[in-house]
Amino acid sequence: IRWAFPPRKVLRLAEHAFGRTYPRAVVLQWLRTFYRRFFAQQFKRSCLPDGPKVGSVSLSPRGDWRMPSDAVAALWLEELEGLAAGQNCRQEDLETVLFTTYALPPACGCSCLAVSNGNGVFFGRNSDFLTALEPDYTHVTYGFSDRAIPFTGNTTSFVQMEDAVNARGLAIGLTSVYTPRPRPGLNAGMVLRLLAETCAAVPEALDRLRALPLASCQTLTLADAAGDIAVAECSPEGMRVERPGPAGPFVCAANLFHSDLAVPLPPGLDSWRAAERYDTMRRVLEREGETLALSDVQALLAGRKGFLCQYDRAAGRDTVWSAACDLTRRRCLLAEGNPGRTAFREIPFPVERGDSRP
Repeated sequence: IRWAFPPRKVLRLAEHAFGRTYPRAVVLQWLRTFYRRFFAQQFKRSCLPDGPKVGSVSLSPRGDWRMPSDAVAALWLEELEGLAAGQNCRQEDLETVLFTTYALPPACGCSCLAVSNGNGVFFGRNSDFLTALEPDYTHVTYGFSDRAIPFTGNTTSFVQMEDAVNARGLAIGLTSVYTPRPRPGLNAGMVLRLLAETCAAVPEALDRLRALPLASCQTLTLADAAGDIAVAECSPEGMRVERPGPAGPFVCAANLFHSDLAVPLPPGLDSWRAAERYDTMRRVLEREGETLALSDVQALLAGRKGFLCQYDRAAGRDTVWSAACDLTRRRCLLAEGNPGRTAFREIPFPVERGDSRP
């Protein structure tokens, strides 16, 4: 309840706690019973008498808990079986993939930047990845029937997102960072998708980030249509936020922390020339940040201003997509391959229902 875990996470934790004593069928049976009873008895909690709060979680309607008395458990019960059935795999296998992505030592790649100047607000990201997994890259557009914000994004990680721009004009891009001590919580791809679905501006996204339990280390570069930009260095130990400084109206990130959260990389860990990519972005943005436009973002991502995507593809690594956005003019560009060899094409900017803007 404290962390709002969905049924799939509760089941995984229950199996971890009781799996050696009870078979999965028994654990699932009692979890179903719990959800059924918890929902069915909400009307009693709605008329509780006054009393003290004991502990860190309260189910009193006058305190922490907000739940309608006629709520039903059907959706929670269906989720226990639906995910695994839809993927034709064991539920445990699907959860293992989703919860450990980014939290285990990654193949470090990706570069991200945001600029806010007199020409507009610009965002760009290169996704560097193993060429053997390049066919798993997916460009997606999500629309929702509830209050979630539509977004368009890119990923190599199933339903998790690695960069996205939503209909409110918030753009987000991640770079993974070596995680020495993963912890239970949300990993980078889940965090990014949550922010894309629920936040309209950078301050709102940063506030939400501070409240989330994080499993992995990552940077999140954020930009919104109002011109606010930031890089959040996030880890299970905490978060540090970088804003534009005297060097110019920009922020950027690769696969290393530059705050006190930074830790030495293990010997032999390949950072995919992260420091060199970061230096390229800073050098160009310090020189051109005040006048930079969307075409300059494309040129920087394509490696025409210094090393950023010029990998030796024969070594099994490459930039597998590149995204560039003009948030002021609501334009999204995408190169579905290395931008040094693949042309950017315009893709639709996400819109909400009833929004008539092009």
